[in-house]
Amino acid sequence: MKTSATLAHHIAAILIPRVADCRAPDFVVGADSPGGAYLRRWYLTPWRRLQGRLRDRAEAQPTRWNRATARVVGLLPNLYLHQFLRDDDDRALHDHPSWAVSYMLRGGYIEHTIAAGGIHHRTAYHAGSLRFLGTRFAHRIELFKQPASELGQLFQKVAVFFGIGLQVPAESLPCWTLFLFGPTVRDWGFHCPDRGWVHWREFTKAGKPGEVGQGCDA
Repeated sequence: MKTSATLAHHIAAILIPRVADCRAPDFVVGADSPGGAYLRRWYLTPWRRLQGRLRDRAEAQPTRWNRATARVVGLLPNLYLHQFLRDDDDRALHDHPSWAVSYMLRGGYIEHTIAAGGIHHRTAYHAGSLRFLGTRFAHRIELFKQPASELGQLFQKVAVFFGIGLQVPAESLPCWTLFLFGPTVRDWGFHCPDRGWVHWREFTKAGKPGEVGQGCDA
């Protein structure tokens, strides 16, 4: 669904300066990754931290009361401000532990999906795009790229002339989204081409879910 890009730009002009420019992100996916952070997340709903504390307490002390309070408070949806900084790992699509609604505020990306029969689809989304994502919807995000500078293009042409396999890497253009996330209803993971579905705890690096560990070789 496509809404007005002007509306998206107005919301971005209000939210980004008042939230992202005023405080550090509440969570960074891939903060220690060699390729740099993947996503920066700001909590917009005040109960998000409480949910985390109650969940941790229920895991450490799994009493009936602790489990019940964590489950009830966990039913509240959460609204996030997201800044995507680089592409998803290209080895596998991923799904989500809940339904979600994504609204593109600034920039855009290409979404990769695999349809029945293994058909690979690429769909571009820009500011103003409003989308509902089901819990089992699997995709991969690729950011739009900044064209190489004139100097970079010159180096590449010289390399081609001399038969040197030089490829000037294109710089990813960050994008911003509002992301409404429902309560957790299932485990999530990655859809590997040969192995099938792999739980995120196996796919990602231990203790650092923003970094790929064994990936599809887990």
